[in-house]
Amino acid sequence: MYVAYRLSNKKTGWILWRRLNIIAVEDVLDANVIAVVSELARQASHYKYDTWDGKRCAVAAALLMTEAKKDRRADEFLELMTAIEKLGDKDKNLAEKLQTLQKIDDYVLDMHTYEGRRMGRGNLFWYEVSSETTDKTAEYEKWHKWFKPLMVRLTKEKEEKR
Repeated sequence: MYVAYRLSNKKTGWILWRRLNIIAVEDVLDANVIAVVSELARQASHYKYDTWDGKRCAVAAALLMTEAKKDRRADEFLELMTAIEKLGDKDKNLAEKLQTLQKIDDYVLDMHTYEGRRMGRGNLFWYEVSSETTDKTAEYEKWHKWFKPLMVRLTKEKEEKR
């Protein structure tokens, strides 16, 4: 918080907020934190970085990110891809990881992809296979148990009429 306080001034305020926004994405990777830090940056700019309100925004953003759980997978994935691009042909583990990353599961090839359309996968494949998600909320799980069979039935009826 002290560093955020010190850098929240006319000369370095924009650098501080550039870093805070990057850190929110790079280290925290929580949509709520990212949105709040972005809004605090907007407010700090509006109030002027060196004012009490501008400094409060900087300190609040730093505190928020300090206390948030961290998840660096997005940034580390970019580092992995850089390593693969530079060393993938020389390192067996990197080459194997690239092969794993390039594998596309069959269920992904639906009406939203060129390959899926070529395979004749339309709405029925979408409703039966590709539209499935994981980590459903309890409310969505209940809804989906009702919705999916309905849409599958309606899609089959529509296709039978053709």
